[in-house]
Amino acid sequence: MLIIQYFISFLVCSFLGWLWESIFSSLKKKHFENRGFLYGPICPIYGSGAVIGFIVFTYIPILSDDPPLWEIFFISALGSAILEYLTSYLMEKLFHARWWDYSNVFCNINGRICLPATLAFGASGILIIKCLLPLFDSFWAGTSFVIDEILALLLAILLGMDIAFTFDSLKQFNLKIDKLQSDFYERGEEHLEDIQASIEEMNARRKLREKEMSRRIRETAESMSSRQRNILANISRASTENRQSITSRLKESVENIRQEYRRHKEEEKNSGKGTK
Repeated sequence: MLIIQYFISFLVCSFLGWLWESIFSSLKKKHFENRGFLYGPICPIYGSGAVIGFIVFTYIPILSDDPPLWEIFFISALGSAILEYLTSYLMEKLFHARWWDYSNVFCNINGRICLPATLAFGASGILIIKCLLPLFDSFWAGTSFVIDEILALLLAILLGMDIAFTFDSLKQFNLKIDKLQSDFYERGEEHLEDIQASIEEMNARRKLREKEMSRRIRETAESMSSRQRNILANISRASTENRQSITSRLKESVENIRQEYRRHKEEEKNSGKGTK
């Protein structure tokens, strides 16, 4: 029963985290942005942090008996910093990219965590423990075990499917990036042959290479699924300079495609009005 409750609590808090991230990012960029790592509207790191907080402040004796606010703040801030750093590190090792980057934020550590975010998570920890935890306790007290079990099973199936689809999309996405990256390296090796060529020939070859790479970038952007484009949009920084260059050019190409589509739809709309 307890595992089921924590699992559902994890999903609820993951959804709330996704909601916060998406609203904040959408307001900042002035258009809707899905900040979820998975297909569904959840950010698991928020759910993980919340459930860890529930466990710590419920089952550790010295913390379970109405701890002071400063204690909740300090433990939440410290725990969130450890969780965020480890998550960033592991995701970069697995997928060769970062989904957040604090390199330009005051008092950061390797761009993975920063003081302002840590302080914000410490403050949110107070809200979670003082407000959200009592709400969950009241909710579970009035629910049926059978209903909870069925709901948890359905949600677990959906989450499992979501994870499988997301990892497949990431795999295909990284294969596209790897292919373009290999082309960059091939172009770099070919550049050695330019040393003995004339300046005119070198410039001509560079232009041809750049034109070919632009074409390949465009083709790759057009072939990406909507989910892969969302993955691309949410990547803050790639793990290497070559991958970062490719990622930036792909983002630019995807944006150009979107603008071309909007212009085309606008032209269709205007031409339709003109024929009436």
